[in-house]
Amino acid sequence: MKRTLLFLLTVLFTVNCFSQTDGKILSAQKKYQIFDTHSKSEAVFRSFVVPGWGQMYNKQQLKGYIFLCGQTMLIGSYFYFNQKYSDTYNNYSLEKDPTKTAKLFDDAESAKNRRNLIGYAIAGTWILGMVDAYVFGWDNTQILDLSLSIIDNQPTISISLSLN
Repeated sequence: MKRTLLFLLTVLFTVNCFSQTDGKILSAQKKYQIFDTHSKSEAVFRSFVVPGWGQMYNKQQLKGYIFLCGQTMLIGSYFYFNQKYSDTYNNYSLEKDPTKTAKLFDDAESAKNRRNLIGYAIAGTWILGMVDAYVFGWDNTQILDLSLSIIDNQPTISISLSLN
């Protein structure tokens, strides 16, 4: 926003300086359009790369942080249960006592099932994040239309602003 304001002031100053003539009538018109280069596909791509980044790109900061923190916790849980499964299965295969092997096998299977369930949750929330980024995103829209007209050394400005 500061850039746009600085740009407008610079244009006005430049137009005012160069419009000074020796009593001649000067007539000119210049049109500027500023576009927001926002797109749904960019939001989806960002959500694909890092969960929550697409939501932040769509100016939904809280939702973006929720997706990012949620995915981080799910991925951490996945690695935790994967390690627990690996350790428990190694202890099961090394155990010679038949009374302990049944419990170690059940613990290993439980950790494996939790790991797999969390893996499905990771995939599901990742896809949900990409769909959310697409649904709540928007494509290129013109946000500012600026017209400068100089007639008889009198600059006039018309500005139209489009808010979504």
